Amino acid sequence: MSDQEDNQPIYRYKTVLLGNAGVGKTSIKRTYFGMEFAENYMMTLGVDIAIKKYGSHAVSIYDVGGQPGFHLTFDTYIKETHAGLLVFDITNHDSLNNIFKWAEMLTIKSGKQLPMVLIGNKVDLRNTSLIEVSQEEAIEISRELTNNSIYEVPYIEVSARTGLNIDYAFDYLISTMDQVYEQQH
Repeated sequence: MSDQEDNQPIYRYKTVLLGNAGVGKTSIKRTYFGMEFAENYMMTLGVDIAIKKYGSHAVSIYDVGGQPGFHLTFDTYIKETHAGLLVFDITNHDSLNNIFKWAEMLTIKSGKQLPMVLIGNKVDLRNTSLIEVSQEEAIEISRELTNNSIYEVPYIEVSARTGLNIDYAFDYLISTMDQVYEQQH
């Protein structure tokens, strides 16, 4: 076996970041890739794809724009997806209220139930908004998502700005995808 073959990833996974526009999906992805947090950025139009390789894994991360007009193109991006991160902004109740829509879209467009993680982003802004989502509310949503799935859907609070729990959320999802892969093979 050549050195090049030894360096090829064994596990290749595709995951999508889904959620309303402005919840921080791109910032989460940037933080995961070790990039500096950007205070100002352009919203993702369509999809932005990045691949992270490490050890025996290669993970394609599809950062799907959350604007209403892009839902028609999701079929292309969600095909052959292995998992999803459902992202909401803890300072925006509407973004949490739409999580079921994103979960349903992921299931319908992929044609199967997939491992998912519910992500509450912007915890660095906790206690700065009068309308923030409580941990209890988000945990209840994760329970409802779990009840509608064959997989447990945990709730993880993160901060793309500080990096809090970003790696943990992806590590959890990759571990779950590993378990699914092992069960299927």
